[in-house]
Amino acid sequence: MASERLDALVFPGWSGAAIGAKAGYPSVIVPAGYTAEGTPIGLTVLGRAWSEPTLLRIAHAFENATRARRPPTSVAAPSPGAPSL
Repeated sequence: MASERLDALVFPGWSGAAIGAKAGYPSVIVPAGYTAEGTPIGLTVLGRAWSEPTLLRIAHAFENATRARRPPTSVAAPSPGAPSL
């Protein structure tokens, strides 16, 4: 990754997480949307050793740009006045 000047690699779904886990590298999975049937899909961002701060910045920026996360339909809506998480 260094020779190509990459901060991270991106994989569809969770497949990249297994690669990182075997090599001891950090990864983060973020929501990336939904299939036509409503099944959530994700994106794995894999980094170099000790790159957790960079991965979190990338994941945060992606989530803010896409707004793909939505609460599951199986979870009740919060009560009015309930604290947000």
